[in-house]
Amino acid sequence: MRDQGKEPTGLELTETLESYSERGMEYVKTLHDIITVNNLAVLDQASLRDEPVTLTVGVTSEQETAEIESKIEQMRATGELDRIVRKMRLE
Repeated sequence: MRDQGKEPTGLELTETLESYSERGMEYVKTLHDIITVNNLAVLDQASLRDEPVTLTVGVTSEQETAEIESKIEQMRATGELDRIVRKMRLE
């Protein structure tokens, strides 16, 4: 597709995976369903950049914010946060 100047979508790429699984087209259909149900097609235009990682955490109260900040500091102190970030970057 790229040789033809086209950018393939995730849904189009799943079509090439029929022989990847012994489930065949059922596997492809499952992937289609996952992409569709979770609205993942919006990520077709996503790109990865080498820049600082920003963690976004949803909280509903100041108390919850303080608890999360404390947990993050504990993770930073033990090195666990660095391990997670490295894993996310596939380093």
